[in-house]
Amino acid sequence: MAKNQRLESPFKSRKRGRCGYPCFGVTIDVIQQGDSSGSPIFYVDRPEVVGMMSSSLLDNGENTNISICVEAGSISHALATFKEKYPPKLDGVKPLAEHLAMVPMKSSMEWEVGGVVEVRTDI
Repeated sequence: MAKNQRLESPFKSRKRGRCGYPCFGVTIDVIQQGDSSGSPIFYVDRPEVVGMMSSSLLDNGENTNISICVEAGSISHALATFKEKYPPKLDGVKPLAEHLAMVPMKSSMEWEVGGVVEVRTDI
């Protein structure tokens, strides 16, 4: 998506979310399943995130194929605003590379199935 390009939808909504800030949603033709809120929504033809699954429209309490996706640009703006207002406190947090050097990666996976330990080394 080009910078400043907006997604278009006949059902575009602009409402105030629980946080008090305007929320922008775009409808997508997908039946949302339970616990799918927060899932990324990708373009069909490229690995780029359009937005995040938010909610679905109901008809007499039943899911419809109209779901609401919060645009990636809105999420990015909200995160930047949050980080500005509440800067992360990272004192004492080690960089990932330093942590990985202290905790070596395993060369196999082990799990127990019915009291028998299975080992897989082709990882």
